[in-house]
Amino acid sequence: MDNQLKNKFIGCLLGVGIGDALGAPAEGLTVSQIKDKYDVITDYIASGDLKKGEYTDDTSMTLGILEALVENGFFDINSIVDKFLMWFNANPKGIGNTTYNALYLIDQGYSFEDASQEVYSPLSAGNGAAMRVAPIPLFNYKNGLEKVVQDTIDSCLITHAHPESISGSVATSLTIYYNIHNGDKNKLTSFLLNEGRDYIQNMNILKAIESVDLVSEDELERTGYILDTIRTGLWIFMHTDSFEDSVLNAVNGGGDTDTLGAIVGSFSGSFYGFDSIPDKWIKGLKKSQNIMKLAERLYDISILDKLF
Repeated sequence: MDNQLKNKFIGCLLGVGIGDALGAPAEGLTVSQIKDKYDVITDYIASGDLKKGEYTDDTSMTLGILEALVENGFFDINSIVDKFLMWFNANPKGIGNTTYNALYLIDQGYSFEDASQEVYSPLSAGNGAAMRVAPIPLFNYKNGLEKVVQDTIDSCLITHAHPESISGSVATSLTIYYNIHNGDKNKLTSFLLNEGRDYIQNMNILKAIESVDLVSEDELERTGYILDTIRTGLWIFMHTDSFEDSVLNAVNGGGDTDTLGAIVGSFSGSFYGFDSIPDKWIKGLKKSQNIMKLAERLYDISILDKLF
């Protein structure tokens, strides 16, 4: 693909689905359990009610945001809520507790603002909002950091009101925004801690980002807690040299492998681009052609100012 920026748009959104689908069969397993069950994950695996190449909530909710942006040509929170509810009422696979509880209340008539506050608890600082934000920095390529951040926060508040979840989602969006504008990932953490500091705000998330350059791989935690996801996702992206290596690290390391795979996939896809993704992973991913078409339409809207 000749157009480098379009390459990154498509790579980012395919990366979410590929990382999610590769990691889903190993979700919740330890490293040793993954080795015992699968040896090493290098391609899609059928598991339980998941077919080979089938993705879960990470990608489904990302597509909800993506479809709403493409269909409207602007960020409309109510359209995103409607997309989430359609998915919620269609027997969703892999839905997290906080997301389920919030969408259940919205489906019962709560406003999303009230629903996310109702399900808020000190233990609700999960990664279920960060996993779905990838379309937002792409859509706002020309609109600047403030619009990226505001749309990201608004999208989070449909289900997640915990400050760490919100700030971690902002850090995720800013990473993708940086990657589609820059070719030097060695300056990424500096960007997040300087230009991004006032947008990320939460000190725990900022400390997690600061630690990326200080910790070894053995010190990483791979849970669904957003602090762990940010630290580990950035570490993997910064310490690998290809889309393939980064995603395989994410999905073979145990823990929350599908969400970590999705987020790392979005980081690496937005940096290395579509052309860096193994062809077998593109062909084997459920509805990959649909994701690519939506990514191309998002590019046309964001970069070429086309409306459909």
